Amino acid sequence: MAARNIRRRKLRNILTILAIVLGTALLVGVNMASTSAMAEYTRYLSRFWGETDIIIRYAVPRPFEEANITVVRDTEGVEKCSARWYWTAFVDNETEKVVSITGIEENDLEYPNYNITGSRTSQGTNVVVGRKAAEDYGIEIGQKINITTMTYGTHSLNRTYELSVIGIYNPDPLVTSIDVFTDLKTAQNMSGLQDKINTIFVKVKDNAKTIKTRDLLQKRLGVEFDVVAPKVEAQQRIQGQLQGFQVGLNIMIMVSLLVCGFLVFNTMFMSVKERTYEIGVLRAVGSSRRQVFSVFLQESIILGAIGTVIGIFVGLLLSNLFALALEQAFQGLKISGMVLTLDGAILGLLAGLLTVVGGAIYPSISASRVNILHALRPEMRVGKKIPDLALLTVGLILFLFGVSLVLQLMPFSIPYVDMFFVPIGLVVSAAVALKKTAKVFVKPAALVSSSVEVVMSKNVRRKLLRNAVSFGMIGISLSFAIMMGGVQAGIVSAVENNLKEALGSDIMLISNQTLPISSFKANLTEMKQVQSVTPLNSYWRGTTKVFQGENQSTVGVVVIEPETFNDIIQYQFVNSSSPDEVFQMLSSSNETLILSDTLADRLNVAVGNNLAVLTLASEKPKNFTVAGIFTGATLQWISFGPRPMSESIIISFQSETAYFFGRNEAMIFFVNLKEEYKQQASEVVDEIDSVYPNYNFGEHSTTFRDLLLQVRANIDQIFSIFSLMLYFAILISTLGIAIIMIMNVTERRREIGLLRAQGMSRSQILGILLAEAAFIGLIGFLIGLPSGLLILKSATGTTTAVGFVLPYIIPWSTILQSLVLAIVASLLGALYPAFKASRMSITKALQQR
Repeated sequence: MAARNIRRRKLRNILTILAIVLGTALLVGVNMASTSAMAEYTRYLSRFWGETDIIIRYAVPRPFEEANITVVRDTEGVEKCSARWYWTAFVDNETEKVVSITGIEENDLEYPNYNITGSRTSQGTNVVVGRKAAEDYGIEIGQKINITTMTYGTHSLNRTYELSVIGIYNPDPLVTSIDVFTDLKTAQNMSGLQDKINTIFVKVKDNAKTIKTRDLLQKRLGVEFDVVAPKVEAQQRIQGQLQGFQVGLNIMIMVSLLVCGFLVFNTMFMSVKERTYEIGVLRAVGSSRRQVFSVFLQESIILGAIGTVIGIFVGLLLSNLFALALEQAFQGLKISGMVLTLDGAILGLLAGLLTVVGGAIYPSISASRVNILHALRPEMRVGKKIPDLALLTVGLILFLFGVSLVLQLMPFSIPYVDMFFVPIGLVVSAAVALKKTAKVFVKPAALVSSSVEVVMSKNVRRKLLRNAVSFGMIGISLSFAIMMGGVQAGIVSAVENNLKEALGSDIMLISNQTLPISSFKANLTEMKQVQSVTPLNSYWRGTTKVFQGENQSTVGVVVIEPETFNDIIQYQFVNSSSPDEVFQMLSSSNETLILSDTLADRLNVAVGNNLAVLTLASEKPKNFTVAGIFTGATLQWISFGPRPMSESIIISFQSETAYFFGRNEAMIFFVNLKEEYKQQASEVVDEIDSVYPNYNFGEHSTTFRDLLLQVRANIDQIFSIFSLMLYFAILISTLGIAIIMIMNVTERRREIGLLRAQGMSRSQILGILLAEAAFIGLIGFLIGLPSGLLILKSATGTTTAVGFVLPYIIPWSTILQSLVLAIVASLLGALYPAFKASRMSITKALQQR
């Protein structure tokens, strides 16, 4: 019976199935694209690091005893490990031909898997040379080369070896090439250090316990060592960065499924209303209420099963579209292949079926509760309607509860609840209000004709539930469109403000080599356009280690000139002295530093605390005083070296000279221009580049304006994915309006015939129905506007609570786009039913009873 009823209403059911297909395909496609992106990143990490799960180095670039490998090998969770020694040498005594020497053990973790042409048995004077070094220096298999090395600690060229090239190492394109492989003992002899190593690679027994093993190794080896799990840590870092993005994707999927549920509800509810007599017959011949309920629920499940199965396959196609959007949003990401996992397919199937069943439950219950006598005798039917006051009360309660959550008036919070209670409460309230005030809203239709006004007013009022579903689908979709527009505008504003705080100079001048600070600053300040200059350097010789008690972290080191830094870069300090006092402390004492609030929280340090810093120039950790702690939400995205600013300590050039082998030189210079030249920043960079062509300023430098444009473009690309998903929700709403208008036309054939018989033209009939659809779209927009702005308030409050201050900005351009979308979607949905109604034969229309 369920299958027979589905075949009877082909167009309506086809449109319903199409909506289910779109909702399921959106879920499956986005899930596949995001899962494939993470899988691609995981594959990249596996190709880059091979079997290595943990890497152990000394906290600063310094060798350590080979005996430490025994400690590592005996640690719980370690499957196997191998040591390496890296050193620098010169080819044929030419200092311009620099190569790195890598000494490996016989049981090296990675070396057996390398792609090597020729022999791979590098031992004694037999070596394997990397492809890049071979091409750069014209080295071939069988050739002999002279390698001159330095003795550790003296940096003097005093040892020359004749080596035989027995193989060429061909690295994966994603992997940095290693220049020369030899056995560990030979490499140690070349550097003059016996029984010394500087890296240990570790493979763990259980990948799920990598972090636990890393922490255990750190504890056993001590704070002087830097123990990292590159694969897992990189995955955790990217997952943390994408967490907010994934939340946005999930919300958009929920919106689309919610709209799809509305549509299914409307389809099934209309089916119950038009089949009331049939239900009465079924009940009269002995069918139970449960059986009637089962018939309608089975119909919805059949529709859902067809739609979800097709939707999964359509999602396979859509996944490529979303993958392309992800690649554009995250530059450098390349997704080589899409994979539909079993979990993804099951999730799509369950989500589609649950959406359909959720939308069909109430109509099925309503069908099972139909009175037999009333069903068989239409003249006895008395509709049991929920009082308007009760509906209005429920709607207002939902809306006000959602608003109280948005404004944080409640002593508790429920994630995401306010985002759905606000628009749903508005939909219910607006439906009742519209019923009472329809004459006022359709008054402008009198400008066309008074009869059009009367017809529209009557039709808008008499189908309260159907109209509520119509503008509810539009309103909910638009509310999230407006919310996303506001979030995008707020993020752009917040990022720009944070960039001004972190990199607030007109020009970031970046050289390809270090330059003397005093003389180069003087040259720059002599230019007529330049107002002020401050140098910056990143500690390029490696990372360093900081710790306080058991709290420790590997950090980057950024070097500044305190006397001029605050004139250009305006950091906001928390729980600290004034900026002038902070930088005065940094300038007057070599044992002071400043750091970000993120790093301070991780280390559990405050202003005035001592922080132990293990540096290259000190045998033991050196205590530095924390002079200030600054904020900056965008610092995690800004890096001048191996670590982002959020994971770096900032010291003065005097401190660098004392503890980091600094030479009062810098590669980066922040330049502020005079007010009249600020619009000419790019021209100033070109001029500096022409004066100093050897430093490649034009290639590496950027202006603050160019940086902002790049940031805005990146944010727009990321939000284009959300916009694409919202268009799917709008498309589903369009299908819903089409179904409703088809039903309206079917029910009003006689009325349309009477209007035509009284002299209305086909174009007037078409105009009435399109006007009704446009009116539905307008009401949907009026619902979406306040609910969208309230949801935006909730979103900004949530981000502020987690530390990212997002300003509340009304997205006027998105609001205008939403209005256009609402009207266009409604008209598109109504176009075919309205055209069909206008072409209806008067005689056939009047025959309807």
